[in-house]
Amino acid sequence: MAAIVRRSRVEDYARWKSVYQAGEAARQAAGWRDQQVFLQPDDPNDIVFLTEVDDIERARAYAESEEVRRRQRASGLLETTYYYPET
Repeated sequence: MAAIVRRSRVEDYARWKSVYQAGEAARQAAGWRDQQVFLQPDDPNDIVFLTEVDDIERARAYAESEEVRRRQRASGLLETTYYYPET
């Protein structure tokens, strides 16, 4: 397994979390495992994730999919940056 890091800014943490939790089954099906979520203490709309994935390329394809983009729009995502392991 490998890990990816993601940093996101959202409009409203509660709104984002509701949409995010609804996508759990899709993330698992795409090989995303053991996700840890870190919040900025002074700004819960600034979120960092550490996620173990089965396969980096599969994880990247899922992250770039239309399904994920649709969820991101619904969640109020403002921006996100993915960090992949150096190869």
